[in-house]
Amino acid sequence: MPMDSMLQKYILPNPFFLGSYKVYKSAHDRILDVNGASENSGSHNHNNLLRSNTVILPEVEFSNLPDDRPEDGHYFNSTVDMELKAGQRIAEILPKADQLLVLGGDHTVSMGTGFGISQVLDMKKVGLIYVDTHGDSNTPDSSNTKSVYGYPAAVNCGFGHPEMINPFKGNFIQKICHIGLSDIDIRELEVMKLMGGMIYSCLDIVELGMKTILDQTLEYMSDCEYIWLSMDIDALDPTFFAPLETDVPVIGGMIPRELMYIAYRVQQTQKLKVSEIVQINDIGRQTPVISLASRLAELCLGLGSWRYGK
Repeated sequence: MPMDSMLQKYILPNPFFLGSYKVYKSAHDRILDVNGASENSGSHNHNNLLRSNTVILPEVEFSNLPDDRPEDGHYFNSTVDMELKAGQRIAEILPKADQLLVLGGDHTVSMGTGFGISQVLDMKKVGLIYVDTHGDSNTPDSSNTKSVYGYPAAVNCGFGHPEMINPFKGNFIQKICHIGLSDIDIRELEVMKLMGGMIYSCLDIVELGMKTILDQTLEYMSDCEYIWLSMDIDALDPTFFAPLETDVPVIGGMIPRELMYIAYRVQQTQKLKVSEIVQINDIGRQTPVISLASRLAELCLGLGSWRYGK
């Protein structure tokens, strides 16, 4: 029996991924199947909050197209295809959803998520909290690698290749807050300054503490009607990863408790409309990161805070 049958909570898998370890489909199942605090607890804890309290939708389907646009970005064609198809799905879901959780895929899926939101909501009313060790704020002009990996935050704020930003029809995110940064390109930082918003690095987390950062972020977004929380698991310090469990780990990242606190605090605002958890590879065995992703999903969707006495 759902904990609140009046609320419509949806989970949309989007396994789009540009790297070498194309195993997101199985990772999604493992994340959804965690019962309790960890995969190991399933034998004595049969309370699966995600499958019991949400509608799990069929995954986004997209095409692997010839990569004939390297001057614009590696995998450019396939990314634009995914952006349009994912955006269409999300635009269909969002009007009937109290909350939507997108399971990636890599952070490129945020282009599709943002496009979908832009078709339904006024982006001036949506604040984006972008949790990632990377800025993802490059454009084809600023990027050295020309990889679309580095584009999604910029695209959602209206910066980038016309084929990626034109579908938004000028309806871009106006307020963005980056949390957890520790790997920004020099020219990317120039784009981020043009995008505006707030920037908190891993060094800021040490100096200020996560509570202060969330206090300031939520105050900054207090005039937003909705919040979109986008979390890349590589914001986590690689000491918490098994090898190959994420693709671009960077030393000095967050601890699991900080990611969980972000999800909890943002959900408590009652404004969290869309959330994303991305960049997790299933390496074929039980790992703490799969369990962490499951717990983050619970907290984003307003499930299971009683586990912490809340």
